[in-house]
Amino acid sequence: MTRSDGSNLWASGQALFFLVRGDSAVLPQELTDRGFRPDSSRWYIERLVEVAAEDHAPVLTVPSVVSGKAGSAIMVGVTAADPDGDPITWWSAQGPPAARFTTGPEAGYAMFAWTPTEADVGPHLVTFTAGNALPGSGVIA
Repeated sequence: MTRSDGSNLWASGQALFFLVRGDSAVLPQELTDRGFRPDSSRWYIERLVEVAAEDHAPVLTVPSVVSGKAGSAIMVGVTAADPDGDPITWWSAQGPPAARFTTGPEAGYAMFAWTPTEADVGPHLVTFTAGNALPGSGVIA
């Protein structure tokens, strides 16, 4: 948007604006600094606050069914991607105490490894969580 003084106002995403009649309110300092003075014949439009875009939680992908035999290693690859394109910066997993969970060389990949014993036979819940610096994290159990 080109302002009446020839300067440009750029906003991306969502933004809130205010409209003020030149003599009905205190002019923002930015306008006063640019030479605007109270004037009943003018209306001023300025950006007030940029609204932060909604952050979406990362999406995790794991195989829907994993099975194995006692004494044999079970390996499960887990991937995470953020719909907003934000990098994955942390991972966690909760599962059997003897399991190992390692992140891969790429931030969006991790590996769950576990060798169950005869005493471990049966179903086990494993919960994977991935997130980034922004609020929100993706969880799959």
